[in-house]
Amino acid sequence: MAKEMYDACDQAGNPLGYALVRGDPIPEGVWHLVVEVFSVTAGGRVLVTRRHPDKSWGGYWEYTGGSVLAGERPREAARRELLEETGLTVRTLELYGVYAGPEEHHVYPNGDEVYNVEFAYTSRDWSGEMKCQEGEVEDLRFFALDRLPETLSGQTGRRLVEWRRYRETLEAVPIG
Repeated sequence: MAKEMYDACDQAGNPLGYALVRGDPIPEGVWHLVVEVFSVTAGGRVLVTRRHPDKSWGGYWEYTGGSVLAGERPREAARRELLEETGLTVRTLELYGVYAGPEEHHVYPNGDEVYNVEFAYTSRDWSGEMKCQEGEVEDLRFFALDRLPETLSGQTGRRLVEWRRYRETLEAVPIG
């Protein structure tokens, strides 16, 4: 099986000209591009997935997302991740934020550290039949924003607050 590779980047998301192997230590000053997707129904319900128990933070609910692979564009990665993890094919994606900084520094339970540049998307337009990605996703469901699971990951909770602000800003802007 081929090793998963991703581009080494600076904090602004610019490629540094070489790739890193998933699982290898990341050199200081190198950032990792990731994507996240909030899939939202017309009624405002949000799709979240529960991490497989064998994964870091197993059992926690989170948005769909993952690494941008070497040579891949963030929008392509968002489409791929949604399809892989949920079985859904996204038709339209809307970028609502790009995040980088100290709050995007993560330490995994095994001690691995990563600094992420996160591209956050939302979609209301997809097709397909929902299914869990074996070994990655244990469950997936749409939830009303006021009925989200208690075991929601901290990162997902923070992004939902930011996504709500973004949607409220759009709704407040008069068109025409």
